[in-house]
Amino acid sequence: MFFEKIYFMHTSYAINDYYDMKIDIINRPGRVVVGKLIHRRFAIILHAVLSIAGIGLGFLLSWWIVAI
Repeated sequence: MFFEKIYFMHTSYAINDYYDMKIDIINRPGRVVVGKLIHRRFAIILHAVLSIAGIGLGFLLSWWIVAI
């Protein structure tokens, strides 16, 4: 369950950086990640992959817990 929470936490960071890129350039120009270090498309792909991995891990753990 710990890794599932980490996946969703990083997913929220990726999607937040994607949508707040213009605001972050004005407010925190030294801490902008999306648009400078990584492309916006990669941020959306990262969001999708981590979301699917978190949901899949949640289902896997729920089946494993029910089996015990």
